[in-house]
Amino acid sequence: MKNHRMKKRSLTSVADILEGLFKNKKSVLSDGYFLCQLVSSWKGIAGESIAKMGQPVKVTRQELTISLPSSSHLQEMQFVKEELRRKINQHFPHGKIKRIRLKIQTENSIDTRWTDKILS
Repeated sequence: MKNHRMKKRSLTSVADILEGLFKNKKSVLSDGYFLCQLVSSWKGIAGESIAKMGQPVKVTRQELTISLPSSSHLQEMQFVKEELRRKINQHFPHGKIKRIRLKIQTENSIDTRWTDKILS
C-alpha cells in the first residue's frame, strides 16, 4: 500500500467565499454588491440636496446610472456629476466609477430598505 500524504486544508467559510466573489471586480456579483454599498452611503457621499434629487439604480462595467424624477433635475445634475463621481471614488478607494449616466425615472426605483441588511 502506498503511503499517501494527506494535505491539510484550511476550511473557508461561505461568508468569506461570497465576500470574495462580491469584491472580485471580474465577478458578475461585484457590481450589485458595490451598488448596495453605494446606496447605503448615498446621502453621506452625495449630500442632502443631491440625494433628494436622484438615486443610484445600476452599476455596470464601472458606469453608474442615477435615476432622476424630471428633465430639470437631469439638467441640474449634469453640472455636478463629475464632482459626484470624484466623491464616490474617494469614498470607495478602488475607484470603481469611471462614468455617470443620468436618466429620467421611467419605472419604480430600487427598494433601498434591504441594502443595510445585505451589507451587515
